[in-house]
Formats: sequence, C-alpha cells, structure tokens
Amino acid sequence: MQLMKPTLQADLTNSFIAGYGNDVPYSTKSISMAMAESWAADNLTLSSRLYGRSKAVKQSVADTLTQAFKTNKAVRDTAKSIFDGYGNGGIIPEASLPKFINDLTKLNITGSSTPEAKQLQRKVLRSVRDKVSRLTTPGVRAAYTELTHAIDKGNDERISKALETAVQEKTRYNAERIARTENARAYADGQVNRYMNDNDIVAYKWRLSARHPRFDICDFYANADLYGLGKGVYPKDKLPTLPAHPHCMCHIQPLTELDIQENKQHKGINQAGLDYIQTLTKPNQEVLLGVNGRNTVLSGKGAWQNFARGWTSDIFNARVPKKEHGALSGAINDISLDANERQKAQRHAKLFYETIRNSNRTVLVNKISKSSKIHRKSIEKVIEHVFDNMYNLNEGNTKFEPDFQMAQSFQRLISGTPLKRDIIMLKHERLEYELMHRYGYTDYATAHRITEQKYNYAEAVRKEVYHVSANIKKTK
Repeated sequence: MQLMKPTLQADLTNSFIAGYGNDVPYSTKSISMAMAESWAADNLTLSSRLYGRSKAVKQSVADTLTQAFKTNKAVRDTAKSIFDGYGNGGIIPEASLPKFINDLTKLNITGSSTPEAKQLQRKVLRSVRDKVSRLTTPGVRAAYTELTHAIDKGNDERISKALETAVQEKTRYNAERIARTENARAYADGQVNRYMNDNDIVAYKWRLSARHPRFDICDFYANADLYGLGKGVYPKDKLPTLPAHPHCMCHIQPLTELDIQENKQHKGINQAGLDYIQTLTKPNQEVLLGVNGRNTVLSGKGAWQNFARGWTSDIFNARVPKKEHGALSGAINDISLDANERQKAQRHAKLFYETIRNSNRTVLVNKISKSSKIHRKSIEKVIEHVFDNMYNLNEGNTKFEPDFQMAQSFQRLISGTPLKRDIIMLKHERLEYELMHRYGYTDYATAHRITEQKYNYAEAVRKEVYHVSANIKKTK
C-alpha cells in the first residue's frame, strides 16, 4: 500500500486547495508536507497509516492460509474416517457402497461450488466407486489415494481464491477507505484554513453528505443544537473533528453573524445533547448509545458523552501549511505541473483574458449562448462581470485576475464543446453579478459565498478534474 502514497499525497494537496478556495497562500510543496502529518486521535501520519494497513493485509493472508490448511485437514480426516468406517479387512462390502458413496458426496472435495467444480467432483466419485467396487484392497487404496489427491487439488484452488480475496479485495478496500477519509480531511483542512482568520465567519454548520447511508454520530453532529446557535451549528473554536469516522464525507458550511443569533449561544451541551437524543426513535438511540447506554442516559444515571459512539470532545485542529516566500496562488494549481508549467498556464490565462476583452463581443456572446443554451442577456452580464467590471478586492479596486481553469471553461464554451462544470461556472457568475448589481451585495466575498451555495464551480472542478487539478474560481 506504500506504493499509493505519492498519488494519494497529490490528491490530498488538491483536496486542500479545493477546500480552501481562492487565493491559496501556500505552495503545493508546503501543503503536501502538512497533509503528511497526523490529524486523528491515533496520531498516525499518512505513511504510518498506509504501513499499518499493509501489516493488516499480511496478517489477513496468514489467517487465510491457516484456515485453509485447517479446512483441508478436516476434509481429509473426514474422508479417512469414512473409508475406515466402511472398511472390512481392507475392502468395502458391496452392500455398503451406496451409503459409502453418499457420505463421500457430502464432502466438498474440490473446494468450490461452481458448476465446473461439481462436475469434477462427480467425476472423481465415479472413479472412486469403480475402484472400490472391485472389492479388492488395492482398489480401495487406489480409490482413497485418488480422493485425497482431489481434495488436495481442491484445497490449492481454495487457497488461491482465498488469497485473492485477502490480498486484492482487502487491499483495495483499505486503500479506498484511507483515500476517501484522508481526502475528506484534507478538504476540511483547506476550508478551516481559509476561514480561521476571517472575522466575518463566526461559526460552521455541519452538513451531512448527500450519500450519508445510515444513522450514526454524524446525524448527531448535524442535527443537535448543542450551543443554541441552531441545528448542527458550532462556534469556530468548537467544531468537532472532521471526518467523524472512516468513509465520512460530511462537510462544513461557513456562517456569518447574519446567519445566526450569537446572543443565544450557551455552553450547556449536556442538556442540549440529551434534548436531541430524546427526540430520536428507540432504534436510533440504541445505535448512538448502545442498549445499556440508552437505558443509563435516559434514566439520568450517566452522561450521553460517555456512551455516544464516535463522539469525541476533541475539536477540529487544522493542519496549517507553512507559508513560503513567493508561494504561488492556488487558482492555477495542478500538482503535476512544475513551476515553469504553472507560469505557462498563468501566461496563457492572461493572454486569453486580453483576447476576450478585445474580441467582437456580439460574436462571442452568440457563440457562448448557443453552446450553453443560456440567454444572450445573461451571457453579456457574465462577460461584463468576469472580464470588464472592477471591484473592491484584496488589492483595491481592480478587475479579477486571470484564472487558468476559467479560461479553459470559456474556451470550451466558445468552441461549442462545454462540460458540465462550464455551465455551472456561467450560472455562478450570473448569480454573483445579480447579487452585486441588483440586490445590493457590494461586498464580493459575501456575494461569492452566497452564490457558491447554489452554483459551486470550485466543487465542480474538484470533482471533474480531481486527479489533475484542484483549481478554484478566479483570484482576486
């Protein structure tokens, strides 16, 4: 499993960038180094986690072989006892043959239940019957030898299939489990890094994955109102550890003081947690607390924190990459590109933006409108918003800096070969434009956050270009 480390390391870097969003102030190298550090309660680094699962797979192989040898010995011993039980002076009486063969039929001689294996077993038993029917000691010996050879051959096949399962399937499962969980954590690290020093963000809302399969601790985190700020809402310094368990794909939503009532915040999480637990069905209470835990908590004899499966009082402690002088922006970022290639990509984006600004606007609008099936008026606003308008951004009143991924999206739209994320980008820019020009959201960051909740171009890029680039929207 150590062989997957370089690829996984690249994916984690991309996931961090995707979670962070615009203007990533860290180099890919520093992000990669941070993502290699431990984050879970077991303090295992990525290398240790991969090595640990490799040891687990090796142990699984050893257990599989041990069980296979035991199974083979049991089948051989049973076959011997059948021969010994029916034997009479080295031969098997003719009258006992039907029951003798019937008992042998119950053995899984070939170690498999496929049609081919069953056909082979019938062939072996016919040969055994023919030899035993001779009513001679050599015939019985030959029959027994043939049967044990068949059992051993079947066991070899059984071992081969068992090892394939132990090594390939278990390795694949463990690899997927580690990759999914570590990527979810890296994405969350990126999000928290972005907002940790943003005074406008005062809380996070825990969001369940759309593919959340069954009730568990994540439902508790997402629905309990532990701090009086709303269901699943946590002050920035009280966010639970994310992901909450292996395969957890939950995520967080940043909230401003306009989204919550901070004056209602309290610290009584004991009663607040119990209030939520009391609203659950009995089966879900038992899933969360266990049967005995449920009885103890609901009878007031114990705190839910002592029984809730997956609960931890640990708060989210983000891994923070070191800032390096001259670190490249995350807007144009592909872990597979070296510094020169990234510079080429940036130059390409700048050249493309200038080409758009100097092109025939009517022709441009018509082409994009046709390929996207979005009205011309909307396309005009998008182009004005992205390429022409000046906004109060990080560096003062200025235009958006050229972005490589957005340049590619516009190129595909112009050529008539748009992808799904390109359409999302257009809808994102249109809504952002309307919020800023029609509904009074003059602050770009606020308009952008609201727009992302409906049309998340950054998320679309992360999903569709996952192993290639984790680029997010335009840089300011």
